[in-house]
Amino acid sequence: MAHEHWMRRLPRRYQTIPDPASFFSTLGEEAAAEIAQLWPELSGQGPPGEEYLARVGRFNMAKMQAEGRVLAAGPPGPGTGGRRGGDGGPRADGLDGRGERCRS
Repeated sequence: MAHEHWMRRLPRRYQTIPDPASFFSTLGEEAAAEIAQLWPELSGQGPPGEEYLARVGRFNMAKMQAEGRVLAAGPPGPGTGGRRGGDGGPRADGLDGRGERCRS
């Protein structure tokens, strides 16, 4: 998904990548690791006696929210030290790379 997007929408930036296969493989692995770390936090603790399907739904929603946050943050930008979200600062909507309000 990201590979095709960069080829079509960011051709100049794409051309600066020395090894696209390795770059996008690493990018995907990093995104998957961030999602795996974030979704348990988002799922929280279920209520006592939570039924199986309710728990599965809560976990699925948390995973989708984690995916959305990681993908919305975008790939690391130039000079960000590997942090996602372009220039590393708050986004225009006042959220950080995890979709949470930035603290002043």
